[in-house]
Amino acid sequence: QVLELPTIRTEAISHNPDLKAAMDSFGKQGAEAWLVFTSPVGVQVFFEQLEELEMDLRSLWTGKAEMKLAVIGSATKRKLRQYGLSADLMPETYDAKSLGEQLAQTATPGSEITIVRAAAGSEELIPPLCAVGLNVKDVPLYHTEYEIHEQIREQIAAALLQGEVDAVTFTS
Repeated sequence: QVLELPTIRTEAISHNPDLKAAMDSFGKQGAEAWLVFTSPVGVQVFFEQLEELEMDLRSLWTGKAEMKLAVIGSATKRKLRQYGLSADLMPETYDAKSLGEQLAQTATPGSEITIVRAAAGSEELIPPLCAVGLNVKDVPLYHTEYEIHEQIREQIAAALLQGEVDAVTFTS
C-alpha cells in the first residue's frame, strides 16, 4: 500500500513589493543581470506574481545589461522551459551551495544577481556570490508551510508501531 501525503504547502507572497522593486530595477546596472531560480515552484510563483503585478516579461529586457538565467537543477530547468526560456547556467550538483559557487565563477564581475525563491531559502547560496563582489538581491516569493494531517496521524503511528511500514520516502 502506498500512501501519499503532502507535508508542505506553498503560500505565495501576494502583492509582493520586494519583487516589484527588484524587477523595476532589473538589468539597469552592470553588464550582466542574472535571474536565479532555486525550485520549480519558484518559477511558477514568479510568473504568477508578474501577472499579479501586471508586469510584462519584456519589461525585464529594457535595461542595458545582458539578461541571463540560472537554475538549481533539472526540474527547475524543465519548469522554466514551460515558459519558453532556457537556463544559461545549471550546476552539476543540484544544491544551493553548488549553484552559488558556479554562478560566482561564471558571472562577469559587477554583475547583478537577483534570486527569486522561498523566504526561508538556503543560506549557502549567497556567500560565494558576495565573496566575489557581485551585487545580490534575495527576493522572497513564497513561504513554505508545514502540513499536519491530524485525521490520519494516529493511523500512521499505529502502522509504524506494528511494523506495517517497509519504507518512508520524503521528496521535494
